[in-house]
Amino acid sequence: MAVTLTAAVGSSPAPNDISDVNKVVHLLNAIPDSEGGAHGSLDAYMPGMGGSLTEITKAIVRFQNFHFGRADGRVDPNGKTLQALNAKTMGGTKPPLPRKPKAAVVQLEGSVGKKPADNKPVDMFKVIAMLRAIPTNQGGPTAEMAGMESALVLNNSIGPLVDAITRFQNFNFGTADGRVDKNGRTLQLLNAKTNGGTKPPVIPTPSPKPAKTISKAVGRPPAMNLPQDQSVVIELLMKVPVAEGGPGTAVGPIIAGMGDNGLIAAIEKFQKKQFNGFSDGRVDPGGKTLARLNEKSKG
Repeated sequence: MAVTLTAAVGSSPAPNDISDVNKVVHLLNAIPDSEGGAHGSLDAYMPGMGGSLTEITKAIVRFQNFHFGRADGRVDPNGKTLQALNAKTMGGTKPPLPRKPKAAVVQLEGSVGKKPADNKPVDMFKVIAMLRAIPTNQGGPTAEMAGMESALVLNNSIGPLVDAITRFQNFNFGTADGRVDKNGRTLQLLNAKTNGGTKPPVIPTPSPKPAKTISKAVGRPPAMNLPQDQSVVIELLMKVPVAEGGPGTAVGPIIAGMGDNGLIAAIEKFQKKQFNGFSDGRVDPGGKTLARLNEKSKG
């Protein structure tokens, strides 16, 4: 049998008869929050003793917005909100759901990071713990930022910590000030991503190495074959596995202004393997051979 009300419940000028209010509380508490309900979070309404009409009205608004896309904060005796509440709870026969525990939240006494942040040690180690629980691919620290604690303790330096905060902010907000403020959105997001600081640390991944570059072409003439550019190409070739077209033996020597025959032959071997038999014996700045060398050698 469906739950009925004698009068409206919720936002003013609803009469909010105690019996009616607690019927609505029962219905809302029996509906999971994933379906717009209160999920057991509302206390029974007893004026002056317990329960809050404000919180109950907020729960009504949430339920209405979830199901109808708009809300007036009222449950009327013959209204569609009461109909939906009855439908979700099988006429009020579903029992209230157990109250969900509140999520843990890390709080700071002051700000952390770039000056003039307060940088109290207890706050800094809280922020470090949260940053360490976030994977690198979600804005967490890289392997190069591993020394945050030792920098603080041994060198009295906040540099690595500021770098990690800045990386997290740039990744998630597209902008950064290098600070975590006690009431700011950076702390809120850190809490959200770490379940209030309860997630364990993860192993950070190293930052990808920047691709090797050359200033002028290397290899078959008329390539300029500057010594420093030949050195880069030889270094890359030597890191390529033989199965991927690597030379397998030493390449060189470096001869300024002209490519050694062994170097040209190594470039051609690599190109034939990578580009279905094509080769021109040259590695050009910004060209596909240089890009593939970086890829296959892990740059």
